[in-house]
Amino acid sequence: SAMIRTGNRFFVGLAFPDCQPLQYTIHARQPFSIHDIQADVSFAPWTASPARFYSGAPIFLNGYVVGTFCLIDSRPRPDFTKAHEIQLQQMAVLAAQHIENWSLRQEMERLETARRRAVSSSEKRSPPDDVAA
Repeated sequence: SAMIRTGNRFFVGLAFPDCQPLQYTIHARQPFSIHDIQADVSFAPWTASPARFYSGAPIFLNGYVVGTFCLIDSRPRPDFTKAHEIQLQQMAVLAAQHIENWSLRQEMERLETARRRAVSSSEKRSPPDDVAA
């Protein structure tokens, strides 16, 4: 997925399925940065893209890479350091935790709905307590 900034707005969504740096990050299962895409012959087929900078960190869920938390810019970023990459990796961990928390909330809601149905069904089948036998 991608977060795209336009002015002060950020957009999150699916994007860049043909993004070679993103694919590399997913397959390598570790953070990856390329400061100037157009200067790196490894990514020559992708140099037609307006992107000049890429840095991404994989998002892991249950041991699987489910996406990346990445930064893409139309300008080279030679000043992007290892410390920045570590911060990006921390953001990927936070994104994974957010996804896991959302998943747990969904499961809790599903279980609560099932519990309510079971209680309601049980109450319909049981005779009232004040009925004499």
